[in-house]
Formats: sequence, C-alpha cells, structure tokens
Amino acid sequence: MLLESENMEDFLLILNDCFDMKNNVAGSITKNMISSQMINVVLPMLNPYEK
Repeated sequence: MLLESENMEDFLLILNDCFDMKNNVAGSITKNMISSQMINVVLPMLNPYEK
C-alpha cells in the first residue's frame, strides 16, 4: 500500500490508518531520532515546498 501511494500525504495517512499512532507514546529519544532523520534525510530527498 505504501509503495502505491500517490504522494507523501497519502503515504503518511496510510501509516496513520494502519497503525494506532494516536495512542502510541514515543519516548524523547525516539522522537528526537525520527524528527532529526525526517529533517536531515527524508525532506531533502523529497524537496517539498514549505507552506
């Protein structure tokens, strides 16, 4: 399903639909690692426009 998503919004919505993200409490180390990798690795690869 993720590979067939049309854009990153759909990609993230699929993750949200398939996993209980709202009730998942991530620790500060996990949040730090994910946010750092999103900003430094993923977003530069996607090169999105900032709103």
